[in-house]
Amino acid sequence: MSDENKIAEVIRQRQTSKVLGDIDQPLLPSGLGKDEIDAWLQTAGNAPFHHQAERLHREKLTSQVPWRMYKLDAKTCRDLLSQLSKSAPEAGKILNMLAACDALILATWTPDQCADDQLMFEGTERNMEHIAAASAAVQNLMLLATNAGYRTYWSSGGILRTPQIFSRFEIPDCEILLGAIFIYPNDVGTSEIKEGKLKDARGAIDDWSRWVG
Repeated sequence: MSDENKIAEVIRQRQTSKVLGDIDQPLLPSGLGKDEIDAWLQTAGNAPFHHQAERLHREKLTSQVPWRMYKLDAKTCRDLLSQLSKSAPEAGKILNMLAACDALILATWTPDQCADDQLMFEGTERNMEHIAAASAAVQNLMLLATNAGYRTYWSSGGILRTPQIFSRFEIPDCEILLGAIFIYPNDVGTSEIKEGKLKDARGAIDDWSRWVG
């Protein structure tokens, strides 16, 4: 299989898999190492970006890219599960996901400074491109995990986007959570797996593209 065909096959294989583990009996980690995750992120970071992150976002993590990735291994996920199950039972299915995942990446993006305190961020072209760039990095990460035989789920985050969580992991409150990327082993035992509700809603290529000119 050519490299081009292999890439296409990985893209087709990637699918939404929300794995819901048993809160009282979390899955044992499958052995996914920090080095492997860092290797994925090193490659995923080759996503395109058009504008650099503003200086206020470059104090602790100094890169000019408009995204940041905060990495939780399986132990940290289980510790967080233990904490939230006691202090925030309203976290809901996030608890089940923390009980099953091998790793969790909290992916944030870096909005330009906003003059209006009532707005989360201004709807500018620069901010739009920041979000697009960060999303490309996240997609790269999920494809690399898929290629390595892992399941992934891009969650909007729920309780993981709150000040409580940002404070715990020392995530600057000037960043915005783009997604909580759960990474699961392929074998999840008897855990429930929910696939994406919209996976069959894409339509044919002619439903969302046309040649112009």
